[in-house]
Amino acid sequence: MGKGSWITLVVFLTIVFTVSFWMIDVSVSAMKAGGKLTNEFWMRNPGQAYHIGIELGIASWFSLSVVLIKFILGE
Repeated sequence: MGKGSWITLVVFLTIVFTVSFWMIDVSVSAMKAGGKLTNEFWMRNPGQAYHIGIELGIASWFSLSVVLIKFILGE
């Protein structure tokens, strides 16, 4: 993979990490309000969205760490 591909991957994983925090924030707010999450197409349980956000955060952080270790240790 070229440097451009690695940069694209790091930017994508950073966006996924940020979205996971946003997802956790929205789901906790919905849990406190006692409501459901909806975007007018489907309704989601806030507890389920919370756990998906945590899993996305862990997966993206782990992936970013693997990329970082690859560049620290070299090709």
